[in-house]
Amino acid sequence: MSQATSGSLYQHPDAVPAPAQSWRLYCDAAVWEGGEASVAYALFRRDETRFIGAGQLRTDDIFLAEARALFVGLRVAHVMQIRQADAYSDSTNLVSLLLDPRRCARHSRTEYRVALRQIREAARCLDLVNVRWIPREENRLADVAAHTLLKPFAQFAGR
Repeated sequence: MSQATSGSLYQHPDAVPAPAQSWRLYCDAAVWEGGEASVAYALFRRDETRFIGAGQLRTDDIFLAEARALFVGLRVAHVMQIRQADAYSDSTNLVSLLLDPRRCARHSRTEYRVALRQIREAARCLDLVNVRWIPREENRLADVAAHTLLKPFAQFAGR
């Protein structure tokens, strides 16, 4: 069975795709020793960085951390009144589960199903959300943010 690596996560029935209005949302996460994770997202429009955010999460599960980065990025997009977004993640598992609702519904881990449902609900706050898998090299800004912005704080706190 092949896994989908790009597709529409949500499109409002009245939404008209407008590439010039679409934002790019890059998401990534890093898991540290001791059950701490860093999540990061970056929002771009027309090759201009508009917003970069990062946060911490208590988990040692990289899937949940990646899912949280996407969820928070979508929520920030909503607060910024962004209507259309192309979301990018280097997590093939996350993207393929989001694009296959039947596989998601059958997933054995409840916390994964909950995280995926939260992402879908956040996507419904926008008019149009596409999601795509990209190689880590193309997700450089979010990757660097997740791996470096919060690492000093985790080390400082003795974690």
